[in-house]
Amino acid sequence: PTVASAEPARDGVVAVATAASARQGVGEASAEKAAKKKFEVGDVVVLGPAVPTEFRLSPAIITKLADSHCTVAVLDSDRRFGVGECWPGFGSIAYLESSTLRLGTRVVVDGMQGQRTKRLNGFSGVVARHPQQGHPTFVSKPKSPGCPQLTVCVHFDDPRGAGERSALIEPRFLKPYDSLFEQLSHCLEESLNLAAQGARLIEEGAKMQAGRGAPEPSGQQQQQQQQQQQPPVVLEQQRQPRPEEEQQPSTEMHDEGQGPGGSRESTDSQGPARTKQAALGPTRCFAWVHRLLPWRAGPDHSR
Repeated sequence: PTVASAEPARDGVVAVATAASARQGVGEASAEKAAKKKFEVGDVVVLGPAVPTEFRLSPAIITKLADSHCTVAVLDSDRRFGVGECWPGFGSIAYLESSTLRLGTRVVVDGMQGQRTKRLNGFSGVVARHPQQGHPTFVSKPKSPGCPQLTVCVHFDDPRGAGERSALIEPRFLKPYDSLFEQLSHCLEESLNLAAQGARLIEEGAKMQAGRGAPEPSGQQQQQQQQQQQPPVVLEQQRQPRPEEEQQPSTEMHDEGQGPGGSRESTDSQGPARTKQAALGPTRCFAWVHRLLPWRAGPDHSR
């Protein structure tokens, strides 16, 4: 009886353990499915401790997805070059760092400085799969053949303006469209706030100036105002007599050779007067000619 009673007990323990294992398996499967939905191709992640030692806590980008694990390309600290490859489980991923490089994400090109590529700055597009190399892509340059460089294919919204339909661009030159738009909106809002503050300060300054009156002029300004208020100083010049206002010589007649005082010098000073009289003398004489002519032609002319 004791043995018979122990067998059912053992069976019950096994059944409980089997049920717990089944529930654990279902839980792990559900967790794996949830983790698989959390990650997508193109996500940049940080690997956890359950990976090879040389790749622990290293950045990586997911290149393929499976049911319970994924394939990642391990990146350097700058997230620019590939340094290895591994196949961690979804539970071995520490956290998701960036989802900007997922397929279908809208991005904006920004920060390119090359002579042939800076023209692409400001153009928007969508992250797409490259026809030959897939997504993401690694480009090997002749200068560094052992360091493949991470790039993604971007289909531009305005191919005519960009000059090409698509291009392979490094992730460091791509900004999320939504975050960039929010950043521009924030900058515009700050600019409007600064403009409003400046307008308020100007208005307050004008009110203070109006209540306080006009500001007192400086010393130089006061001197200039005094000079403008004073009438101009006009120097009085000595009035010069005009030629016609000169003193006219006396018209008195004197004896020839004597002046008023009996001196010869006075006679000489009256010379202009005598010359004028001499010039007027013949005119006065001729003025009487028409009166003398009738007398000459009168009846007593024979007498």
